[in-house]
This record gives sequence, C-alpha cells and structure tokens, in this order.
Amino acid sequence: MRRLAAFAPGIHSLLHRLQGRPDAAAELLSLLPQPDRMQDGYLWQAHGHAAMAAGRVDEAADCFLRAAAECRVQGNRAAEAPLLPWLVEALVRCGRLAAAQAELERADAQAHLQDESTTANLLYPRALLARWHQQEPEAQALLARLTTAPAALPLFRRLGRELSAVPIDPRREHPMPMWWRVLFFGVPAGRTVLAMLKLAGEETRFHWTTCLGRIRGFRLSQ
Repeated sequence: MRRLAAFAPGIHSLLHRLQGRPDAAAELLSLLPQPDRMQDGYLWQAHGHAAMAAGRVDEAADCFLRAAAECRVQGNRAAEAPLLPWLVEALVRCGRLAAAQAELERADAQAHLQDESTTANLLYPRALLARWHQQEPEAQALLARLTTAPAALPLFRRLGRELSAVPIDPRREHPMPMWWRVLFFGVPAGRTVLAMLKLAGEETRFHWTTCLGRIRGFRLSQ
C-alpha cells in the first residue's frame, strides 16, 4: 500500500500531462512536499511530467535526472525501469543528445533493465533520438518494431504511432531564442555557484553536470 501511494503523484501528473492539463498538474504539485526535501524519486517524476505538460522541457529533463539519481542511490530498481523512457525522451527533446545516448548505453549494460517490457518501451525514445540525428530510416525501423512489440505498453505504442505520422525534424518544435539560451545555460551555472558557496558537494556536482550536459547537447544539436 505504501509503495502504491508513492507511485500515485507521478501517475496522476502523467495523466494530466497526457490530457494537456498543465494547470491540473501544477495544482497537484502544490499539494505535495518539495522533492529535494524528501529525497523522493517519485516526487521528482511528478514534477518532471508537470514540467513537460507546461512545455518546460529542459526543467522536465532536470527533474527526471534527479528522479533517476534517487532511484540509483536508493537501489530502487523497480522504479528506474518505467522512468527511463520519459527521462530519455526529455533529454532528447531539450537537445541533450549525448546525455540521452549515455542513458541508453547504460540501460544496455544493466541486467535489471534488460527485461522485455523495458526494452520494448525504450524503442520510442530510441526512435526519437534517431530522428534528432536525422537518421530517418533507423527511426522508422525502430517505430515499426515498437508497433508490433507485445511487451510494450500501449501508451508507448501510441506515442510511437504519433511520432511516425509526423516525419519532421523535432528540433523545430522547440526554437531557442537568445534570451532563452541565456537562461538555459545561466540557471544551472548560477545554481552551481550557489551550491559551492553553501559547501553542498552533491548539489554542486548535480548542477555542474546539468550545465555540462546542456552545453554538450546544444553543441550536438547544431
């Protein structure tokens, strides 16, 4: 029962995201404690889906990264597998292609992420990443596999069909004007400095890694 209650915020936030209701997702988060105080990966997932619902893709990627970090620190393998497709999707959509590829390579090397369902669900973000690299034949091949994968969740098969039906460069969906680039790189850099002043080692490493990931992803996406 306790585990089910832990899953609930993320599930409800995902539902609001899929329904296109960012206001409902934000209202849900206002009723929950802050995830950094609770060190709760499930709460970070809820914040990630809410950010995706509102179109804040880079913030969503940061939240999913925090969720994954909590899962790995706590050894919560059961929560890591269903989180991974959303994490990779967010990393790709905000242009952090190197980080997305690193997550997929890590999944390929981890025994607990080799089950049939996780492998099938990851076909969706793999296809998305291939499209960002302008490898359309590979993207379509992955999407075709996803369509016929019995172990894939129906949600990911649906997302795959939607992606297959729109053969465009997804980078056009999220243009990044100059003022947004300043915020995109400046926020994690500023947070790194503040964390250093507080002598918060783990927080400093997280924000610095986020900053480097955004820089590398941006360079690869150009």
